[in-house]
Amino acid sequence: MVTSARAPVALGLLATLLAACAPELDARASRVEATRVLAVRSEPAEAAPGGAVSYRALVADPSGTLASAAIDWAFCTLPRPVAEANDVAIACFRRSADWIVPIGVGEGASGKLPLNGCRQFGPDVPEGKPGEPAGRPTDPDATGGFYQPVRLILGDSDADYVLALGQTRLVCGLPGATREVLEDFRARYRTNENPTLASVEVVHGGSTDALTGSDASAPTRLAPGERVLLRATWPTCPVTATCGDAVCSADESAASCADDCTTPHGCEGAESYVAYDVATRSVGPRREAMRVSWLSSAGAFDDDRSGRAGDDLATSVEVAFTAPDAPGRVPVWVVLRDERGGVDARAFAIEVR
Repeated sequence: MVTSARAPVALGLLATLLAACAPELDARASRVEATRVLAVRSEPAEAAPGGAVSYRALVADPSGTLASAAIDWAFCTLPRPVAEANDVAIACFRRSADWIVPIGVGEGASGKLPLNGCRQFGPDVPEGKPGEPAGRPTDPDATGGFYQPVRLILGDSDADYVLALGQTRLVCGLPGATREVLEDFRARYRTNENPTLASVEVVHGGSTDALTGSDASAPTRLAPGERVLLRATWPTCPVTATCGDAVCSADESAASCADDCTTPHGCEGAESYVAYDVATRSVGPRREAMRVSWLSSAGAFDDDRSGRAGDDLATSVEVAFTAPDAPGRVPVWVVLRDERGGVDARAFAIEVR
């Protein structure tokens, strides 16, 4: 998840800014018209409180990807107040506070997840402020997940800056689970692996070619106003556990499949996993849904996003793109996200002439 907004005003208007992450009807989320944080990748995608993580942001403006962006990175340890409708507390976007844990300045940053993550953003009872009652635990998302927020502030001036939000999925306990269910979950659950955008292709004129990288000397060429199909793909992941497929699946272990599980690792596509259902207090199989966001500085996509549901075994999505009428270089960005918070992103370029 990335919440990104440009702020030409004081931090006191953060509620309005965060609400602005949903575009107006006359705006397109796919159009990059100002400096924006397009994606934030956590490595690893999932970790326990206290675990070491690193982050990388994809920052862009209409001219293309911005390298060496001076981003102020920090963890926020303040739970979202019940009265607020945002994903995180508005106060998380302050530059400094007791609940702000700085982790670096730059295009990326590294640090250890706060130890109280499962209390402040997970199933455990959160820490209350002095003189106030303790809050209520956070509800899990549709995949049973909880997330540690990391806030980004791009820009030194309090009059002109960009705000964004990243996250790391947290390894926490299971609310209301019996000991047997908890042991079953821990034995079968595999932490999320970031997805990989394997390829992005352009289909036009009866041919299919790889979309060229933005730093190449010969980007993909399109005629003014030409309409093409863009296709994004990701790796195929096993649906059933098979020893020797290089993926430690839910029903495999180091004892049953040493080759895959001595050092457990996941798959860089739509992973199968197990999730805890709070309503039934049971563990069941799931498969990740996948979503692709399409962005450019000019031209138009038919859809801002494309996706595949968890029960859809296809490993690609497509979108129609219409090149702008004016000649010139058009930056294009493609962001792949899995349902458990994993992210991958790539930048490309199209030459219109």
